[in-house]
Amino acid sequence: MYRATLIPVCALAMLLATSVGSGASGGDLELVETRKIWDAGPHNAFTDLVRYQGKWVCGFREAPSHTGGVKDSRIRVIVSGDAQQWESAGVIDDQKRGDIRDAKFALMPDGRLMLLTATQLFDKSKQSHQSHAWFTKDLKSWDGPHDVGDADIWAWGIVFHEDVGYSIGYRTKNPRYVRLYSTQQGTDFDTLVENLGVKDPYPNESVIVFDRDSDKAYCLLRCKGPAQLGVATPPYDNWQWKVADRAIGGPEMIQVPDGRLLAGGRLYDGKVRTSLFWVDPETAELSEALKLPSGGDTSYPGFVIQGDTLYVSYYSSHEGKSSIYLAKVKIPGSDASDAVNDNGS
Repeated sequence: MYRATLIPVCALAMLLATSVGSGASGGDLELVETRKIWDAGPHNAFTDLVRYQGKWVCGFREAPSHTGGVKDSRIRVIVSGDAQQWESAGVIDDQKRGDIRDAKFALMPDGRLMLLTATQLFDKSKQSHQSHAWFTKDLKSWDGPHDVGDADIWAWGIVFHEDVGYSIGYRTKNPRYVRLYSTQQGTDFDTLVENLGVKDPYPNESVIVFDRDSDKAYCLLRCKGPAQLGVATPPYDNWQWKVADRAIGGPEMIQVPDGRLLAGGRLYDGKVRTSLFWVDPETAELSEALKLPSGGDTSYPGFVIQGDTLYVSYYSSHEGKSSIYLAKVKIPGSDASDAVNDNGS
């Protein structure tokens, strides 16, 4: 069992005021604690977090380095009963074909846990990337890989809404664009929107959130330039995009109990860090709310919210080695009796 190391946080620095636009009310986030939960791999990065069968589950890539195209990469899955002490539940790899990349979880309507990832292929004679899915019922045995989507379209994340899964994939070759897929079984990726029409040289990583009250979908999209925020209503085949006020990397987003949109990732403004920030759905303004202990090679958070506490997995090299961390963040104004969001999407 891997024992986590607690990083104390100065009480005077725990509260950080946020500034939000017209689409989000004010409020503070309180960093309760941050724990290093894994550093056994040479380079540990690109996380996601989920609650499954009463356990905390964190997935991430172990590899010799951050760089793509390397050998000996794998997805490590670790579990915990209390979010403090963690143990490995197994590894997933695609080493015969190439370098396996980011881990993204989804809770299936039939109760299975899905892990969506992609492999950067060693043999690029026909294609360079292939997305694929894995499935488990017990966190012990994994069914996969099941190739999904199209060649050289990296399906980066998935969320199920009303028994349908939605995944945005980005093309890894020119011409660059993003495509929206829908699926019911997790293996039958059907193209819902061939090209989402984002005006940017390289739209790529994304996260989708469905509004609890209106069924409106929001997508926070990483781009070569500033991030963009997409909005669509059912059947989600017509998206409108707004350019945000800053660039981001490795985006994650969630709707907190009071309805606001809270996102996380790396902010690109000269100061290297992983931060949480409010998203104004009307203006696409991203207002930094809380800097997590981080620096150097860092980003790619995963979210799970329970009551008034947001749990954030992420990776960082601010202590030297690129390692996996778990932060607990209080969201003032949220009712601890609110329903649990198990997958942060």
